[in-house]
Amino acid sequence: MLVQVGMKATYEPLHLLEMLLGTAGEYESAVTMLSPRTTVVLDEGFLQRALSILFRTEQNSFNLGEYLDVVPLPSILVHVDAPAPICDNRQQNRSKQVLSKPWIETDDKVRVIDQMRGDCSRIISKAEGLGVTIIHVENIGSVEESTNQIKRELRVLLEDGN
Repeated sequence: MLVQVGMKATYEPLHLLEMLLGTAGEYESAVTMLSPRTTVVLDEGFLQRALSILFRTEQNSFNLGEYLDVVPLPSILVHVDAPAPICDNRQQNRSKQVLSKPWIETDDKVRVIDQMRGDCSRIISKAEGLGVTIIHVENIGSVEESTNQIKRELRVLLEDGN
């Protein structure tokens, strides 16, 4: 899979491979060093890396389904989303802008954000079809509000035994 990713990535293929290897290393360390009943939480796991892959490959040139068939999938995925204009405004108000990449040749940041949100939706849909429980959070308020929503929904899942 790493070879396929490297061959399909049009932009920053080596950086992308480094991210994937780092994620694999974190995952491997977690599952081999912790007790079997320990919950592993990865902030940027293999599904987040799927977005990084799609972001750096030509449209529809990467087989997302094949990727998801070979990477370890989480039992629960928290999907935090916000409308494109809100994302754009938040990025403009912080020093690190996701869309400040040399291969993005447009001033229409909202269109690019919508494209990324579409890629996220594809990933979420495929993961859900593979049995991953999805927690959707519409991040239109404060960070605290979104965090509290995630906590509430995780608590419900844990109480139900998922």
